[in-house]
Amino acid sequence: MRILRFCFFVGILLAPRLAFADDHRMDLYGGFSGGNGASKLFGFHQAIGIVFSGENPKIHRLSAVADFSVQFANETSSVTQVLFMVGGRYAFSRPADKNKISAHFLGGTEYYNQAGGAANAGVYAFGAGYEYLPTPKGTRQIDGLGYRAQVDHIIRPGSAVNFWRVSGGIVYRFGQH
Repeated sequence: MRILRFCFFVGILLAPRLAFADDHRMDLYGGFSGGNGASKLFGFHQAIGIVFSGENPKIHRLSAVADFSVQFANETSSVTQVLFMVGGRYAFSRPADKNKISAHFLGGTEYYNQAGGAANAGVYAFGAGYEYLPTPKGTRQIDGLGYRAQVDHIIRPGSAVNFWRVSGGIVYRFGQH
């Protein structure tokens, strides 16, 4: 129960993040997630992205990402799953678009605790994100709030049990200036 309270508190503090790296320098995301593990899992998903900068405009589409999520099973099954991954993200949309699409590849570690015991393992994930950034007509959003939906396929090397994680939440982008 202590880890549930801790994760709820951390989720509230870290809520917001973004996946599109066009004219902003950093983004924060926070939301709720669900997945299919040993049972139906629900929890919190947070991430931070830092945009690469340089002379080449294509480099602004790349971000370094740190991703953290905690998921819990329903009350009939005592399962806790904690994922921490880092990796890269590439944005496909143009800066002026309100609808933004990105893809990412992450690698890291998983802590899995079920009623009978616990385990740590290396994991990696690939996925995609969709964002909607509401802006006044005719303007381009560089920073501010938006909404994000993300789907990840989490792969456990050496295990036949892989799973999907789906999340949705709020994104906040910090502008360049």
